[in-house]
Amino acid sequence: MKLELAVDRIEEERVVLIDQDQNIFVWPKKVLPDAIHEGQLIFVELSDSPTADTDNKQESAKDILNEILKLDE
Repeated sequence: MKLELAVDRIEEERVVLIDQDQNIFVWPKKVLPDAIHEGQLIFVELSDSPTADTDNKQESAKDILNEILKLDE
């Protein structure tokens, strides 16, 4: 999912962003570019991580096997 957000205002530690549907997002100022200013458009892409889900499943399977085999003792 790609979002186009406008910088509504900049506060001390955070930046308030608004999308086209007037949804408000509050973002930490320290993770945005230093030159950011009110009215500027920024683009954010959100996605799930297929590897994180796979890693969690593999770790869970490993934990189950360790418990069955009592390898953690």
